[in-house]
Amino acid sequence: MDREESLTPEETQQMMEFCREKLATIIERMGFGAKAEARIREDGHILLEIVGGEDLGLLIGKEGNTLRALQTILRVLVVKRFDKKAMLILDADNYLLKREEALIDTAYAAVERVEKTLRKVQLKPMNSVERRIIHMTLANEENVHTYSVGEGADRRVVIAPGKVRSQESFRDTGDYAPEAADDSYAYSSESHGNR
Repeated sequence: MDREESLTPEETQQMMEFCREKLATIIERMGFGAKAEARIREDGHILLEIVGGEDLGLLIGKEGNTLRALQTILRVLVVKRFDKKAMLILDADNYLLKREEALIDTAYAAVERVEKTLRKVQLKPMNSVERRIIHMTLANEENVHTYSVGEGADRRVVIAPGKVRSQESFRDTGDYAPEAADDSYAYSSESHGNR
């Protein structure tokens, strides 16, 4: 069976229920008093939400790592069961929305610093989804442009002054983004030193 073919509404519904049941079993066996809910979004993605319970921060993990790991497990289970991929998103306690808002705040704080100093700012390493949020947030900013550098887990967004130019035209200043309030997503020269 072709794993890339589009899903019928019935298949999507079956996958959604399968994922909800598997997620409920996982969180129960992990000892959390939370509940698994599921729905199909307008874009056809399956949204799984972990609601209620205490200590959801443990299910989310540092910077969402546990949540992403659970999402990967569910995707693998779907492929094994249905021999098709499902577009699914796993969230807990509105973490994804809060994370996106924090990333947007970080992006605009970095823009302010770039505009003030006219020097590029490197954000801390992020996964591809988070980097995309930064790039999309700043896509229409006239005084800065963004690009990514690094490999694998060390890949990060650079916010540089001016319109798009090659990254070689910028001097490597080692500047890092200021930490926003309640923001653990950006480097600060105080906590990490000038690199």
